[in-house]
Amino acid sequence: MNKLLTIVIFLLVFITFQDKANAGVVHYRIQAVKKSDLYNKAFKDYPDSKARIIFDLGRITVRPNDENEFITKFSRHLRIKILNDTTVSAYELNIEKFKGDEVIKITHYSLKNNSMVAIDITKDWDGLNKFSPLSETIKEFKPGDILELEFEKEIPSPHVIPGWQFEYEFPVDWSQLFLETPDIFVYRPVFKGYFPLKVNIGEIMLDKKGQWVEGDGYYVYLYQYITEKIPPITKIPFSPASRNFLTAVDFYLERIKEYKGKDEVQGKNWGEITTALSKAEKLGKRIDEFSPEQVVLDFDSTKSDEVKIISIYSWAKDNLKWNGEIGIAADRPLNEVFNSRTGSIAELNLLLVALLKQAGIEAYPVVLRTVGLGKLNMGLPQVSQFDYLVAYTRYNDADILMDITDPCLQPGLLRISCLNGKGLKIHAYFEEWIDLEGSVVSNQNITMQLELKNDSLTGTIIIDKDNYFSSEDCKMQKTGKELINLPPEFTILNISVENSDSTYNEKIIVNFEADALVNKGEVEISPIFLNAIKENPFTEKNRIYPVTLPFLTVFTWNFSLKFDSDHKASEIPKSETIEFADKSFRLVYTAKQLTNMVQITAQFSMFRRQFRADSYSNIKDYYDDIVKKMTETIQIKKKFNLLH
Repeated sequence: MNKLLTIVIFLLVFITFQDKANAGVVHYRIQAVKKSDLYNKAFKDYPDSKARIIFDLGRITVRPNDENEFITKFSRHLRIKILNDTTVSAYELNIEKFKGDEVIKITHYSLKNNSMVAIDITKDWDGLNKFSPLSETIKEFKPGDILELEFEKEIPSPHVIPGWQFEYEFPVDWSQLFLETPDIFVYRPVFKGYFPLKVNIGEIMLDKKGQWVEGDGYYVYLYQYITEKIPPITKIPFSPASRNFLTAVDFYLERIKEYKGKDEVQGKNWGEITTALSKAEKLGKRIDEFSPEQVVLDFDSTKSDEVKIISIYSWAKDNLKWNGEIGIAADRPLNEVFNSRTGSIAELNLLLVALLKQAGIEAYPVVLRTVGLGKLNMGLPQVSQFDYLVAYTRYNDADILMDITDPCLQPGLLRISCLNGKGLKIHAYFEEWIDLEGSVVSNQNITMQLELKNDSLTGTIIIDKDNYFSSEDCKMQKTGKELINLPPEFTILNISVENSDSTYNEKIIVNFEADALVNKGEVEISPIFLNAIKENPFTEKNRIYPVTLPFLTVFTWNFSLKFDSDHKASEIPKSETIEFADKSFRLVYTAKQLTNMVQITAQFSMFRRQFRADSYSNIKDYYDDIVKKMTETIQIKKKFNLLH
């Protein structure tokens, strides 16, 4: 009786599970493109959007091949309607990663002579560029048109499976991902973003007859992830990349269950990855194969390590040219790169590591994930997360990161797009993470010396910049008057720039007159009239995203205004210190009134880059106080007028 009861209970559970499994599967029904779909009508919900993703369907399947080895198959089917303009790029749609042999079909739907025309443009795929508009390749591509794209790729391993992006800079009507995997592979989904999923389920897969799908010693699980009616993510002030916050899922192979008598195998960890990369043919092995006998550079061995590092870095930056390619793999041997004097990000920075090692400097590659791809997921040990490689050494207990592909950088500075958390040091023996954001502070010191004589106001400005401030001017190739933004009342008499070609620092000296500020021999002027914060840059009422500032900075203003004995300062700002709760923001404002002079010193420091969203209102209030202080003025009046 007990046995019969057990069987009945099992059947009831099975039927319940079967019904639940069948009920849980959701399939988007793809409708054929109709003529009415191609009319160029604004999308009323998001009238400014360039495009609209009608559906985005993906499937990841882990299954054995003919050799009984598990592989991963990934397919994607995407339909997008062009709305306002045709500047949509492959990068914006996350389709730039597909190679020509992975493209199944691309169809261009358009209206011609009031009739729908569908053209197979698959052959044009190789002409597409990552960032360039698709319209540069797809001729007669216009608002109202629809593109339908189908891709399929095979990955010869179950260890690294693709992630999925649900949210874009465009509205998405429907996004759905299926994941089919044997139960011997246990994947942990890692979600990010703020948009909730409509469906997020996993269950044993059933065939058409309602039977459990079995393999050779395993069951097959089906996972579904669905979102619908997703608004476009907008550019977020003080966020280096909106992709940091896109709703997406990545998969981490947490473990492999016992299979065919094999013991349980743990998934790869970061230590195993860095060891493997240190021996990889196109990464660590390139450094080992670099032959110093074929390369003779005159680096004085008696010099200090600091001098050697700067000397080698400067030589490499002056003699090697970046070809525009990024990535972490060096496709060519480093001797060939050295002889050709050109190469990719990985090739040039690996060559820098090899040259440093040749000079007796301990150096390593560091791989990282650039800001545009979002934050590195530390819980997802996969090489595919990295897209950039830089050189690393250590001197005087400080980490020195280097990238010779940017002529405006110096040792210790990376592109701002690389300041994204931590990078993995490629070491053969252990896992080590390097702080990419570091503690480098960029300084801008402004000295303003003014003199009031009768109805004339003249003076000198001296600006000293270093680190990222100097680098930014270098990148923009600014010279002379372009380097300084004076108020319209100021007239530049002459300007000189020292070290303008230096990536370390620069000095700008300006002589000016500002008679337009003088009214009947009297002056009202803000002592921080140059590069002041005059408006609060934080304008959003509320914020759900973290705040990220470009880099650590210190602004210093030293202002002095000298006047004759017939004048007197009738009003000057008060000395004051305004600081954030944790002192990461701080303004120290000091005012002094002497017999015939007013002196103001102000120093505004930002010693933190990252802030949580719940700090936003405090930051906004703080900047209101800063703006108020920086716009206060000094009034210089004639003593005679003061008496009357």
